[in-house]
Amino acid sequence: MLLVVDKQITQRHISRDNFIFAAKGLAAGKKSNLTTTHRTASAELTGLCIALHTLAQKYVPNTPQSFSDFDALLQVTHALRQLGLTPDIAPKIKAAAVSTDNAAVLSSQDYRNLRNKAIAALATIADFTGKNTPPGNVDYQNGVREGYRRASDVAILFLEDIQNGVL
Repeated sequence: MLLVVDKQITQRHISRDNFIFAAKGLAAGKKSNLTTTHRTASAELTGLCIALHTLAQKYVPNTPQSFSDFDALLQVTHALRQLGLTPDIAPKIKAAAVSTDNAAVLSSQDYRNLRNKAIAALATIADFTGKNTPPGNVDYQNGVREGYRRASDVAILFLEDIQNGVL
């Protein structure tokens, strides 16, 4: 399952990079001395990009189940705007598309609650080394202690990342 998700993420990044490369080529084509045939093709591709963007706005919902698709739509909108194209942006995504930074998300109450819960959970796991081991033979208790220690080490690493702003 994780391999499939990694593969999908990799394909999405490759597709996004290819799209941005092609779109930058279109923008560069506007500035350079292209032949009439190439300018016509550039104009056609620009029209296609705008039409596909309009369709995507219409059919990509902003729901938790399609979060990654909606985020990709926002990134495409931002990329088109960076290239100087002016796609019509639907009112439901206008604010999110204009501000593609994560400041709105990081300052939301939901994010802060989720972040605090994650910190509390990781802090609990980090304190496992002080927890008593369940009854059993010596090898079992040593294994449980080792598991507690490893879980604690991983939780501490995540807590440090959160504190440093990486996560």
